[in-house]
Parts: sequence; C-alpha cells; structure tokens
Amino acid sequence: MPSIGMMNSSLPNGLTMSKEINRIGSHYSVTLDLWNAAWQERRQKILSLGYSNRFIRKWEFYFVLCSALFEYGNINVAQISFVKEF
Repeated sequence: MPSIGMMNSSLPNGLTMSKEINRIGSHYSVTLDLWNAAWQERRQKILSLGYSNRFIRKWEFYFVLCSALFEYGNINVAQISFVKEF
C-alpha cells in the first residue's frame, strides 16, 4: 500500500497532490459486508460451478477480515486528486 508521503515526494514537476484527501474506508467496510451477504446467498450456485469449499471459505475470510480492518481504521482507502500546473 502506498504512503501519502511517498506518492507526494515522487510526483514530477508541475504536478501536485490536492490538500483534500477523501478517506472512505468506513464506507468500504459496509461494501464488504454487502459482498459477503451476496456471496452467502449464492453459496450453492458457486459450489455448483465447481469451486471448492476451501475456495469459498477463503473469500468468506477475506470479506470478514477486510471489513473489520476498515471498520476499526487499521487500513483505509482514499480518493486523491492531483493538479497539473500550467
């Protein structure tokens, strides 16, 4: 995961990072919960496509783990704008 400082220091001349950074991790937690619910609703269909229980459990773990990490602020997602100077 890139750091804000590293991205900012590696920008070419004439390009700057906006001061406003929109952190949306708490919203992403809700998204992962919805994905997990949809995944659970379609579990039998996924199995019928030939995927293993192990494969399904890996995705269940991913959805639940990432949701918790986002919800408690251990990881985040950000929208960042860059401005080109003319």
